[in-house]
Amino acid sequence: MPYIGKKPSDIIATAVDTTTGQFSGTLGVTGETTLSANLNLGDNDKAIFGEDSDLQIYHDSSNSIIKDAGTGRLQLLSNRLDINKSDGTEGMATFIEDAQVILYYDNNVKFQTTSTGIDVTGTATMDGLTLAPSQVINLNSGADSFDDIFRNESENATIINARNNVRINLDSNSDSTNAEFVIGYNGTNTTTAKALSVGESGDISFYEDTGTTPKLFWDSSAERLGIGTSSPSTTLDVNGNATITGFLNLGTNLNMPDNEKIIMGDGDDLQIYHDSANGNSYIQDAGTGQLRLEADSVAITNTGHTEYVALFNENADVKLYYDGLEKLATTSTGINVKGKGEFSSANPDVNGLKITANTGTNASAMQFTNAVNGYVGLDNSTGGRFGSDNYGLVMYQGSPYPITFHTNGTKRMTIDANGHVTMPYQPAFSAKPTSTQSNIAVNSFVKILFATEIFDQNEDFASSTFTAPTTGRYQLSVNLYILGGDTASGFYQMKLETSNRNYLVTIEPAFTSDMSYFSFFNLSILADMDAGDTAEVYFYQSSGTAQTDISSASYFMGYLVA
Repeated sequence: MPYIGKKPSDIIATAVDTTTGQFSGTLGVTGETTLSANLNLGDNDKAIFGEDSDLQIYHDSSNSIIKDAGTGRLQLLSNRLDINKSDGTEGMATFIEDAQVILYYDNNVKFQTTSTGIDVTGTATMDGLTLAPSQVINLNSGADSFDDIFRNESENATIINARNNVRINLDSNSDSTNAEFVIGYNGTNTTTAKALSVGESGDISFYEDTGTTPKLFWDSSAERLGIGTSSPSTTLDVNGNATITGFLNLGTNLNMPDNEKIIMGDGDDLQIYHDSANGNSYIQDAGTGQLRLEADSVAITNTGHTEYVALFNENADVKLYYDGLEKLATTSTGINVKGKGEFSSANPDVNGLKITANTGTNASAMQFTNAVNGYVGLDNSTGGRFGSDNYGLVMYQGSPYPITFHTNGTKRMTIDANGHVTMPYQPAFSAKPTSTQSNIAVNSFVKILFATEIFDQNEDFASSTFTAPTTGRYQLSVNLYILGGDTASGFYQMKLETSNRNYLVTIEPAFTSDMSYFSFFNLSILADMDAGDTAEVYFYQSSGTAQTDISSASYFMGYLVA
């Protein structure tokens, strides 16, 4: 085979196949080599460039490789470089001079460089993103975008701008448990003091200064807010004191536990609370001023709002009720009581009922109007006219219009419409001998027997003796009719004997013969007697013969005057 423009020493061949033109061994060429067909190299046979085999192009039976094995760079020089699919139908990467670099996925553009940075179509997954100071992450296209995140070094702040809404979704694919959004401080990627925590269930916690204990907690499932507690038991559960400046508007109940108070005033002056120890509820004015209820109308009702207890009306009446029924109302002239009025006092000079006239000519009065009967009860028991005993009662009745006075359950005095006064229990008696008391003994006081009672009002006269039922002044009168007087007697004497003193009437006989006719002794006195004192009539004949008789026409009478 002829040598091609070279010395024989430049060609080293161990064998030449003249049929195929294939060489076995090394072919050294100085100058250019022009091929009119393919340069076929077998697997792992390389096209090697550079004295140190720096650039190598070969196929290793699996992959095709362009290898820069030297110390320099592998440079691809072009005004546009396309990397395409093996059949040339789809792009994989495009590099354009003085313009963008384009990267594809399945012939779809996913990444482009721009004059200001990069443009990503679709989702970018990164291990991290570091921006230079004051660089911006735009979240919306357009030069006037207001949706961005950037670091403002002059304010030492990271700023998030949003044209409209901002939404953070936790566990959006629902494949996690206890996902949490945290705003923290003084921490690292793994350990942070919490300021705000939002759980995937919607619970929100605000923490105290150590970042460990939530002090304001929103329980989204129960729809409850806790302040000072992470377990709110009501819609708003405050554990601790709350200071409110301004108005507190509630759309539902304000629930306070036992013994906890609503306190108002700098000096805790007004307190509202329920005391569990005694079961009472209190509105307490603990200050120095007054507790005032100010309204056009104030009503106190039962818990069911079905009955009044008290009603206070501006420029009008005040009404008090019992079991829903009106019992007392103020009027322009005083008060109006419906039903009975009871007054209880251990000291009537301090308490009780006192009626005082206004200044001027008006007199004090107690008046009952528009009623058939009127009552004034004086009762120290559960009875009385208003019960069953009438211990003390002044009663005005309809026709014939008497006024009656009662004590100890019994009518004691009546004043009729004409002013006549009767007192059926006022002590009064009148008695006479049943028959003639004959032959009165001589020289001794003999009790006169008044065995027939004409009347004995209050039943104070018995066995010819009157017993005073109460201390007072008693009018006592005696008329003794005698028969058969003895001229030989020294004197006759009638004695009205009471427990306190005796009253005497004496007659000396001045007749010449024994009397065959009536004579009489009269005595009328006002005696002072104590309760239980007695009054009796005695007759005395000094000497003579026991022949004098006391006629049945004699009388012994008396009554309580004062």
